[in-house]
Amino acid sequence: MDPLLKVSNLRIVFAGSAIPAVDNLNFELFPSETLGIVGESGSGKSATALALLQLLPKGTHIQGHAFFYPDGNESQPIDLIALSQKDISRYRGKDISIIFQDPMASLNPSMQCGDQVDEVLRLHTELSASERKNRVIKLFEEVQLPQPEQIYRRYPFQLSGGQRQRVMIAMALASQPRILIADEPTTALDVTTQQEILALLRQLQLQYSLSIIFISHDLRLIERIANRVIVMQKGRLVEQGNIPEIFLHPQTEYTRHLLACRPSLNDRSKHGQTTVLSQSGPHYHKDPLLEIRNLEVDLTTSRMFAGKDKKRILQQINLKLWEGETLGIVGESGSGKTTLGRTLMQLIQSYTGEILYRGVAVSDLMARQRKQFYQTIQLIFQDPYASLNPRMSIGELIREPIVVHRLIATKSEQIKKVNELLEAVQIDPQWYHRYPHQLSGGQRQRIAIARSLALQPRILICDECVSALDTTIAAQILNLLNDLKARYRLSYLFISHDLGIVQNMANRVIVLKEGHIVEENFTDQLFDQPHHEYTRKLIEASL
Repeated sequence: MDPLLKVSNLRIVFAGSAIPAVDNLNFELFPSETLGIVGESGSGKSATALALLQLLPKGTHIQGHAFFYPDGNESQPIDLIALSQKDISRYRGKDISIIFQDPMASLNPSMQCGDQVDEVLRLHTELSASERKNRVIKLFEEVQLPQPEQIYRRYPFQLSGGQRQRVMIAMALASQPRILIADEPTTALDVTTQQEILALLRQLQLQYSLSIIFISHDLRLIERIANRVIVMQKGRLVEQGNIPEIFLHPQTEYTRHLLACRPSLNDRSKHGQTTVLSQSGPHYHKDPLLEIRNLEVDLTTSRMFAGKDKKRILQQINLKLWEGETLGIVGESGSGKTTLGRTLMQLIQSYTGEILYRGVAVSDLMARQRKQFYQTIQLIFQDPYASLNPRMSIGELIREPIVVHRLIATKSEQIKKVNELLEAVQIDPQWYHRYPHQLSGGQRQRIAIARSLALQPRILICDECVSALDTTIAAQILNLLNDLKARYRLSYLFISHDLGIVQNMANRVIVLKEGHIVEENFTDQLFDQPHHEYTRKLIEASL
């Protein structure tokens, strides 16, 4: 079979850099196949995809060829890399489309979703306005969006993450392309939505005879959808083969490393696993460190042209966290996981019910005692780049809470404490004066952890704290959290949609669905013998 796309000797060097982001890359994509491209952050996966469509920043030096054979005839290839901007625009979005990782950043927030898909049809087809609208609604039906006519008139912020990604898929398919590039399209989605998107892509591939390039840092995700896979490390192809070959007989240490880094439910790896507390151990005979009784949270949101809308996010939540324990909290997007964490932090104060710390209700605490409680419980956010002030050096970011809470009097002692925390999270103290943008994603998350430890908390809420990181960096952060837990005698509320990670991190697990706790059990028991149908659904989606 002749290839549809043939990349040869691709080399990419960004402006101001002497080191190639991609070096001597060669691969082929065949009709109706799914080719997985996997590797850590910085391996050149996304740079390769963007180079095919000439979407890399100006000043980037690209060498090599990307031959596209639209009619399957190798005698008349089109070199995508050699085309002018005017010529590449004929193929970009028409014959070759791309789905990005973050649809919220890709979609225009000021345009209705239907108009954004209509724009693609207007550029690449000669359909009339009414024909385009009918086509958009049909596309929304094909990507399984509920009530397509209503979705047409909605803005991106009015949709869930999974719905926004479906709009992006509809946009990519609007001009019936030959090749679809999916660049980390499910990374930010929960396990069930992730599974639905993968199933949708497989269905649409058959319907449209698509060839798909599926980019991910997660080899286990690639296993579910791809026919073949290429493994990239530092811009170079280190291994390629069919899925069974790569997964059963990986040839390189790097591929074996990628496979080991993300624990699955079928293979409970020792990598990153905590020491599970005994169910009859002393921790569970003591009073809980934190307790929630009958917690209910209502949030009010503004609706365009329709006043305000009140919605109950959490309902009758009862849970306990013991000292030294990691309590996993899982559920789909919109289940209330993050709202629970923010309520415990008192970032949401419009709630009913009781939050007790060491048996004392937080609402009964005096102002000084309440300030001490705020020091006791800290939150690690999902995106450290968004949560760290870009105008402050990393040292000052860690020192700030120490100064605000007056924990240490002199500046020299404060800096000494900051350096200790930097060493604790395995960051060189000499980086004190560096800024967040000068660090990698994993390094920024280490700074966020160090900042949360500055107040000497007893409880850390980890809200999807590794979901934005590639598998190897995530494994390093999880190992770090385990080390810090033992060193500082911490307890964790570990919020995640990745059940494989939760199984390896948590002592007990709570399952949230639409604001309700539907199941709670010790980790082994919950995963081995789930009682609730929803829990079984989550586990099946993760296998």
